[in-house]
Amino acid sequence: MQLVTSTIGTGAVQRYQDIINRFNNAPGGDYLQRINDSYNSLDAAGKNEFSSAVRTAVDSFYLDKKAPPPWDAKTLLAQPPTGGFEVDYYAETNPSVATDYWSKVASGDLDFIGRYGSDSPNLYLMQHYTNEGRYQGLRGNREQPAEGVTGFKETLTDAQRSGYRDQLLGITTDETTGKQSLVLATPEYDEEGNLKNPEEIDTQLEAEFAKILTATDAQKQRQLGALAQDVLTESINALKEAKAKEANLSFMKGLPGYSEILDINTTLANSILGDTGVGGLLSMTGTAKQAKSDLEKSIEQITGVSSNSTIYNWQKWFDETLLKRYEEYEYAVAEYSDEEIKAQQDQAKEEIKNYEEQVAAGEVDLEKPVYLKALDVLKEEDQSLDINNVDDFKKIMFEVNLQAQKDFVGSFINGYLKPRFDQSKSMDEFISYLDVKEDEQNIFQSQTTVNKLKQIADLRAKNFLDLIKQAEETEKQFDANFYFDPVGNNTKDIGAEKIAQYQIQKDAVAQDFADAADEDNPNAEFWATEAYRYGYEKDYKTNPETFARLHYQVKGRFQQLDENGKAFMFDPAEDILPVQELQQKIQDFGKELALRKELYGDASFMQFVTPEEYADSLLESIDPAQNNEEWRKILEQLGLDYTEDLGQVKEYLIESFRTEEAKTIRENIKYLNEAKEKLTQKTLGVSYIERKEDEKEVDAGETALYNIFKSAGYAGSEDEFYTDFMPDVDRSEQEVISKVMSDKGLTLEGLNADDPFSAFTGISSLMGEDGQLFESDKKDKSPVESSYFNIFGDDEEDLPQKSEAAQSFISDFTSMFKGFK
Repeated sequence: MQLVTSTIGTGAVQRYQDIINRFNNAPGGDYLQRINDSYNSLDAAGKNEFSSAVRTAVDSFYLDKKAPPPWDAKTLLAQPPTGGFEVDYYAETNPSVATDYWSKVASGDLDFIGRYGSDSPNLYLMQHYTNEGRYQGLRGNREQPAEGVTGFKETLTDAQRSGYRDQLLGITTDETTGKQSLVLATPEYDEEGNLKNPEEIDTQLEAEFAKILTATDAQKQRQLGALAQDVLTESINALKEAKAKEANLSFMKGLPGYSEILDINTTLANSILGDTGVGGLLSMTGTAKQAKSDLEKSIEQITGVSSNSTIYNWQKWFDETLLKRYEEYEYAVAEYSDEEIKAQQDQAKEEIKNYEEQVAAGEVDLEKPVYLKALDVLKEEDQSLDINNVDDFKKIMFEVNLQAQKDFVGSFINGYLKPRFDQSKSMDEFISYLDVKEDEQNIFQSQTTVNKLKQIADLRAKNFLDLIKQAEETEKQFDANFYFDPVGNNTKDIGAEKIAQYQIQKDAVAQDFADAADEDNPNAEFWATEAYRYGYEKDYKTNPETFARLHYQVKGRFQQLDENGKAFMFDPAEDILPVQELQQKIQDFGKELALRKELYGDASFMQFVTPEEYADSLLESIDPAQNNEEWRKILEQLGLDYTEDLGQVKEYLIESFRTEEAKTIRENIKYLNEAKEKLTQKTLGVSYIERKEDEKEVDAGETALYNIFKSAGYAGSEDEFYTDFMPDVDRSEQEVISKVMSDKGLTLEGLNADDPFSAFTGISSLMGEDGQLFESDKKDKSPVESSYFNIFGDDEEDLPQKSEAAQSFISDFTSMFKGFK
């Protein structure tokens, strides 16, 4: 190295030459330390004379003669386990390394610059990954996306959707509205018991339903329909006749002279009571009605004219006409072909054989087969009968069918007719229990067993439809826990074959996990490479969730073979709705209907349930205080505000399920009992079924003033008290006084003071029954007149229907009530 000495003195030249000699005589590797030491050894004049030209000459010399050679990336660079080193990725993910490079370049460290250059950090980044980064767990390239894992979605396959909709359930979609529906085809049988519509029973759900409804059920349905229609016709005709008699009697009473004859007992009684002055006195005591009634009965014995207000004795008609009609029912026994007789005979032999074997085995309480029962009956007259003889068996079959029809008619009379007539207060009500359309059948009027089973089947069909909709809308992501152990985490019914495949998956994943963690295992390197490829290298050896994702990406998503050589893929998530599960649900549906049918019994109709019985059964185990949340749900379903008054809710249920005819006659009976009037067909109409038990003492919400006189002996009703005895007393004022005198006192409970109209209404309710502040006259409360015109109209729609409340309630809350037995 030669120095330019034209600008410096001899002493300075000597000092710089000493620096050069120091570099020449020592190896490279500590450039900054040497240059700093040399510079610091100069005096002030020397430092001033150490120009940039001198420094450049020294640096050039050092780079040329002493600096380390450039880092050889071709031979030294370590590559990642898979793929090549990506310098840009490494710089991006490790910015501090690049920063360190530029910092050292700026420091002028010629040893560093000579090795890694001064214009790009790439060599330094390569060196850093090779010597430090890879040991620190830093990646040398970008991982490949684990698309098999991240892109996985568990959904119903197209094949599943199609199979579930078409073969299993039969779901249809309206092309116009897009609305889905599931309508079950009901098996239909002809009179010979042959299935008429097999082409409609084309899904597994319908096949299960068809197993429940047999040809025998269809025959019973026809029998019940014929009998019920006959009862309806007979009842309507009888009521027509009675109302015609009522109309004729009313007409005759209006004829001059004739009414005087018919009403002679009443006229004479009124005359006697009026002329003697006794009537006025009795009116003051409230006993005038009873006295007049007793006097009319006495006069009847003198005049010979009956005062009986009964036009038609419905109980007598029911017992002696209607029931007798069915007790003397003419039975028609079906005839069978020789082939049918032979099949029946074989079945009878088998049933009797099984029965005798069970008895011989010690089983008790077994019911005899119907054939054996019939044989026992016939043998009382002919001991020679043999079930193996065809002619004898025909006699047995005749007896079996005859007894079956007798049993059916007997159950119809005792289980169908009597409960409905006994419950009815009027013939209008009785008819309303009989005349029910197919789609409106219910346990509060008339309902066949088949109709009940159809209702339940339709309800379950809706559940199946909802299940499929939910399954089609469901998506599941990769579930590492399930993938690692599908056997333990599976909750679905998937069948034996898939369970075996799940076991293969569980064993394979567990073994590979163990191999990956064992460095001495030959497979360990494979898993290390694959883990690095997909970015799972940090904890794939120790974390089952990480390894599950790695395993599915590398192996599981590709075909495997089970023990039978059948191809399958590992399952990354539990199935949404396996076909086996849906098939099992359909089978359970069939079992439920079969069980319900068995519980309903042999009768073709459901047990008649009164609204009172239903309300009691629904509320008997409910305690609003202990089951508040459930109680609130019930009230919400009923559309009622919160209350803990079980009686109030019970009355609501009863009123909701009564027919209009039942509601009307009961309101009239209640009013007449409050008014202490006689319950007769004269006061309630010819449709009324007179029964002594309807007459009851009714608390009509008596006022304190009335109670005082009642306790002193006044025997009249509260209406008579304020109408006849004390007509000048304002009854509404007495009601307010009675409220004040009560234990509860005069309260404004529920009054909304923020709303003047609501408050006005609340206060008005305290001023009288009519709820008005400035008017105390009550509306004339009289029983609703019964009319036959709404029964015998030309249009079928005019026939009695259940109340709108009941229709609405049944429609809105079908699922709540249809399971009631």
